[in-house]
Amino acid sequence: MTTFTSLCIAGATALALTSGVAAPSMAQETLVNLVTGQTDPFEVSKQICVEKQIIDTSCFTNEGQVGFVTIGDIVDMMKSDITKIRSINGWGEEVTRDTEFPLGATLRFG
Repeated sequence: MTTFTSLCIAGATALALTSGVAAPSMAQETLVNLVTGQTDPFEVSKQICVEKQIIDTSCFTNEGQVGFVTIGDIVDMMKSDITKIRSINGWGEEVTRDTEFPLGATLRFG
């Protein structure tokens, strides 16, 4: 299903890519699921890790070695709190202790 908004975003992205200029606001637009209109918090985390060039030092990607895990499990393992983890990952209250940390997802821990 294509909407006017998704066509505008796609057109602006194509224009930015063909002109060799990547607009910072366009990077944020790609984090929104165009079907549901929801921002993927783990894509926000990954973008922060990549932009700050800390993906190998202060970020963790779930590559399957930890099995089923929630954000609450991670918070407990790190002896941290959900508010701090939300803050450093650019998340809002949509991420709770019960939010699953899915396979392939990235989060910042430090």
